[in-house]
Amino acid sequence: MTAYLIYSVVMILIRIIWTCEEEEFELGVQRELRACHYVGSYCDSDILGICIEKQKAFCCFNTPLARIINEQAYPQLGRSWGDTEHPNCRGLSHQELERLDWSRIDLSEWIALLTQAGQFPLPEHLDLEALTGTGSELSTGARADAAERSAGRADGLDAGEIGQQAADQVWEDVRRGLP
Repeated sequence: MTAYLIYSVVMILIRIIWTCEEEEFELGVQRELRACHYVGSYCDSDILGICIEKQKAFCCFNTPLARIINEQAYPQLGRSWGDTEHPNCRGLSHQELERLDWSRIDLSEWIALLTQAGQFPLPEHLDLEALTGTGSELSTGARADAAERSAGRADGLDAGEIGQQAADQVWEDVRRGLP
């Protein structure tokens, strides 16, 4: 009984001394959402050379997809996650995105997450009406699909006349540019 009392008091003191900060709660949520990459751990506090508090270092991204892409892009680009006390969590620049070999980016984890959450679109639901018409999330009521809207915009247009006007304009621009 005494041992349990001592254990309980020690645990209460630990919880009081090392209470979770808001950042730690946010990290827990991001980790649960699978938006964080584990970089490693390091000793945060030591006494007489003995580590008494270890910290884990993570790079967290806005979405699991961003984490998945970064995890696979870093090696391709020769980038490092840095050291555990100062991780390099910088996202990818536009130039780096252009340099990626996207055929080497494996999105199977992302597809599995979408499927698990019931958000992966099934082929039978990928029709024009569901994507762009009344069945679309953008629909606010009766809405023609993209093909009907495009046909409506083109109705009454004379393609031959439009082509001739464009050709005439090009020739006019060319003539003005001649000496």
